[in-house]
Amino acid sequence: MVVLVARLAPDLGPKPLYLDEAVSGLTAVRPFGEMVQIVIVERGGPPVHYLIAHVATALHPSATALRVVSFLAAIASVVVIYDLGRRLSGPFAGGTAALLAALSTFMGIHGTFGRPYAVFVLTSALALDLFVRALERRTIGATAWAALAAVLAASTHPYGFYVLVAEASAGLVAWRFRPARGVAIPAGAAILLIPVILSLRRLSERFDIGEGSEAIAKPRVAARQLLYALEGSAAGRPMFAVVALLVLGGLVVLARDRPLVAGVSLALFVAPPALYILVPSGSDGLSAINPRHLLFLLPVWVVLAGIGADWAGERLSKGARPLLLVALSAAAAFSQFEGIDDPRTKVPELAANGSPSAVRGVARFLEHEVQEGDVLYTHSPSYLAALSASARGTVVDAQPGDVLKVGLERVSFPASGVIFSAPRGSARLDRARLTESVGAGNAHVFGRWVVVRMRGPFADEAAALNALVRAVGGLDRALLGETTRLAEFLERKRRGLCDRLVQLAAAQPEGC
Repeated sequence: MVVLVARLAPDLGPKPLYLDEAVSGLTAVRPFGEMVQIVIVERGGPPVHYLIAHVATALHPSATALRVVSFLAAIASVVVIYDLGRRLSGPFAGGTAALLAALSTFMGIHGTFGRPYAVFVLTSALALDLFVRALERRTIGATAWAALAAVLAASTHPYGFYVLVAEASAGLVAWRFRPARGVAIPAGAAILLIPVILSLRRLSERFDIGEGSEAIAKPRVAARQLLYALEGSAAGRPMFAVVALLVLGGLVVLARDRPLVAGVSLALFVAPPALYILVPSGSDGLSAINPRHLLFLLPVWVVLAGIGADWAGERLSKGARPLLLVALSAAAAFSQFEGIDDPRTKVPELAANGSPSAVRGVARFLEHEVQEGDVLYTHSPSYLAALSASARGTVVDAQPGDVLKVGLERVSFPASGVIFSAPRGSARLDRARLTESVGAGNAHVFGRWVVVRMRGPFADEAAALNALVRAVGGLDRALLGETTRLAEFLERKRRGLCDRLVQLAAAQPEGC
């Protein structure tokens, strides 16, 4: 825990704000009923993460609140991972697993990232720990807690269903399919999954998962994603072979002593790449996969390594065991995996746009400018920087799956105004042309950000969309020089608005 706090605490504030964090914050800060509607009907997403983030932003509406949630979840996961290793092979295995987890590349990034991944590690570790406990005790109470923890993991991230299905299958075997324990308790817990399943259905619709003729990923890509996830979970690439040998040894020991737990562990490694290869996707399948989605494997990987280290340590002298632990920890500390990037700093231009100094001015402006009933376009880090003010308006965005259409249904018209905040970065602007396009007093430039504020009222959806088309198009026409990234961003956002206007009017609107 001390190691992890020392790694993560310095990153809570200074790291640049990122688009995905803006989605989390701008969703979580909404009133509870509206937040549920966004998560289940509009976008699809992990309900547990948003519930926790909703409480955090209610206490302190800021990006820091989101990051503190991940920070606390990461620290708590070290404790649970230790307990899982201790249950399976004793304190040495638990301590080794906890240190490897605390030193992993994934923890170093997602422990301060305002998204669900650190919470996902925690709930996955908790589900596995309580599952082992239930196997030990074989009581109805222990089974119920294990079932609830598995549901919690599935409610934190869609890939938590791997944990849920693997444990439920093993549970049926362990209790010999007896209804009272093998079926009734998990079935009762599964009632809690109804909103999760609805949100997953929406998410799959948006990305056309299960449709089309092409698989989500080819075998080579699926295997690479799994490899990246394991390398990012402990010790990085230089030490990967050593850790993999310890994991293999741990799996052999587990298969001998606890075959059901070994079966669950093996299933969790095999299932994700298998489904990547077997399940079709009607759109770009690669957008639906990323090593961070496989973070439920982190507890399994480090605990198996801990069990393997414990087995190896038993064959050493008593004084050599601490040296083995120190050697593994030192290797993990200096062997971070560079194949897993921090999205907040991966692209220098975006990192500069989201830096605290870059968003300070635009946030101060938005805090005074956003009014009740405003429509804010796109999930922008600038809106996240002024989260308490942004909560007064309604944020909508053009995303796959009619997200803009559904989002606009949450707006109470007439809208008092529309706001479009764009990261201009280092792009140069023709201020006179921008003013001519959007009107005097409507464009405001703050270093790397430009905000177009069109005052209403706008009587209906079409009027608001036309005003946003004017704002986005005006900024596009004002660009000077080489601005490929910004021009592509503006074109995507303009096209999303125009597509919706065509749906409303069945004709090509002005400016489209």
